[in-house]
Amino acid sequence: TGVSNHCKDEKYPGHNPFSEPESFNIKYLVESLQNRLDAYVSVHSYSQIKTSKAMARRHCEDEGKYVEQRRERPRRMET
Repeated sequence: TGVSNHCKDEKYPGHNPFSEPESFNIKYLVESLQNRLDAYVSVHSYSQIKTSKAMARRHCEDEGKYVEQRRERPRRMET
């Protein structure tokens, strides 16, 4: 796991922020939607594993805030 310093390795992060076309294009898209974007979720999953919320040992202090935002999101997206 982690990153590689070898530019031909699939785990190479680039020589500086947004130097790779994939990350630059995501940055460009997010900036172009600046006033219309409600949320952006980035999943960094090297092994493509999705773990269940049931596996969490504890909840974050402000979890209620995020649960409420999740409930509101469909309504926001409709407007």
